[in-house]
Amino acid sequence: MSIHVDKCRYMSIHVDTCQKPMAQLGVSSPTSEELRTLIVIRGIENPQIRAAAANANLSAGDLVSFLSIYTKPSRTKTNNTYVKTQKASRPGIKCYICGQRGHFGRNCNKNKNTNTNNIPNTSSAPTARSTVSCTFCKKTGHTKDQCFVKDRAEPRNQRNVNLCAPKVITNIDVVPAVVQGIPMDVLIDSGAHNISLISSDVLKFLSCQPKYTRCMIKGVSEHEIVATSYITVTIELSNISLEADLVVVPSACMNTSIVIGTDVLNRDGVMYVRTKDQQYITRVESAIGQVNQVQVIESSSVKTPLLGSDLEALMLVLTPFSNFLISGTATTTVTTGEMEIKLTSSIPITYRPYKLSYGEKLKVREIIGDLLAKGIIRESRSQYASPIILVKKKDGTDRMCVDFRALNRITERERYPLPLIDDQIDRLGRYTFFTSLDMATGFHQIRIRDDCIHYTGFVTPEGHYEYLKMPYGLTNSPIVYQRIINDTLREFIDSGNVLVYIDDVLLLSNTVKDGILLLERVLKKLTRSGFSINIKKCSFLTTEVEYLGRLISGGQVRPCARKVEALKNSPAPKNVKQVR
Repeated sequence: MSIHVDKCRYMSIHVDTCQKPMAQLGVSSPTSEELRTLIVIRGIENPQIRAAAANANLSAGDLVSFLSIYTKPSRTKTNNTYVKTQKASRPGIKCYICGQRGHFGRNCNKNKNTNTNNIPNTSSAPTARSTVSCTFCKKTGHTKDQCFVKDRAEPRNQRNVNLCAPKVITNIDVVPAVVQGIPMDVLIDSGAHNISLISSDVLKFLSCQPKYTRCMIKGVSEHEIVATSYITVTIELSNISLEADLVVVPSACMNTSIVIGTDVLNRDGVMYVRTKDQQYITRVESAIGQVNQVQVIESSSVKTPLLGSDLEALMLVLTPFSNFLISGTATTTVTTGEMEIKLTSSIPITYRPYKLSYGEKLKVREIIGDLLAKGIIRESRSQYASPIILVKKKDGTDRMCVDFRALNRITERERYPLPLIDDQIDRLGRYTFFTSLDMATGFHQIRIRDDCIHYTGFVTPEGHYEYLKMPYGLTNSPIVYQRIINDTLREFIDSGNVLVYIDDVLLLSNTVKDGILLLERVLKKLTRSGFSINIKKCSFLTTEVEYLGRLISGGQVRPCARKVEALKNSPAPKNVKQVR
């Protein structure tokens, strides 16, 4: 049997009762009329038509007639007219007529053109809504008083917004200065973090050699700037003259010749003052109280066998120098010499930091903080980067040393001689009283020449720094210190009453009175030259003293007990190298 419907508005159905379709449905032969009707209904694709045909309980003959006249409902009939079914409320839609949300303007109750009881024929003239035109936005469908564009454009509906205006440099921001005899405008900028700048156009007027660096600078231009050089110059302001490292940046990024940042403003001894009418940089009066720990000199804290009037005379000499008799790291700077580093190669020494345990990292962090606070080191951008190690001192505390072995291999050696230990020991036999002075972190009291500072760059697991004062570990450090302290105490060394071996100073006398007078003269000379002394490691007018690993008393020289004990406890050698 074949059924073909051409008049159906939504589909055409073709049913062929051949064996193949029946076999696909699991029916081996034609069955009842009811089953064939269900098979045809099941083949209808449109779910709405399929449900209507199934609910009508049709026979095979009625099914064809039903499909030919069936119409899909899409409108509701009211008074012989069709009205679109109103959609559910839409909270996101706003009516342009009443201003409320949830419906369109065409469905608004206030719309005079909307009347569900009497909708004009679509073939009639255009509705009033389509002819209404706004004189403000030139769009149809609303009037000027209903126009939301006009409503938003009115000043009373605009929000007040605080705008960030570009920074305007005022007269008090720029101060006059002189650099190498040339007057320049200098901007003091406390927002320039750890950097000071100079315009590239200014370099042609200065006689200085740019040095290599590499740093990323933000905030002076729309994009990051890569600076590759800096210069070191002395800036003469009205209240202070100071030396600064100025990073060279393009002139297009600068409003003034020089910008002074926090790397200068945060220096020890420098004070930045800004008031309503002016700003300036001045120098804080240097107070010796900046020393880490100043010991109150008491007789109980002084290592001496003296008693009675002799002890009182000694305390009268030590009390005026209490500011220089300290414990901890010295902050004073020696004025009788400085260190110069000369290299045989221009290739930078660069290493990664050595691995440290967590406890060692904490100790290094503490030491770095102390050295930064006292102006011994600073953060670095140098191409040189040597690693660090921790070394135990005689008192059991840790000393941070930089592994300068690679740098030492390309350093020119100074040839100043160190004293012969045996010669110095031989001179001690004819004296009775000994005063031993030990310099407080002696090497850190010697300044490094400005053009050599970048050679001392070193790295820790947490940062990159460089020394402003002479570090431990450099090949010439002991020799430089010996030369400077010899020049300072030359008159006493030549008289034979003072022996100096690097940072150990030994005063010799045969009476207590001579020893106290000599001590006063030596202390005056050392403190005026900027030396600080570690009071904990000093002994005054003793009859027995340990000097250079020997124990001297009563004209006798004996090995130090600690060294003898260490030799006894050392393991037996197992090969020739260990014997050496």
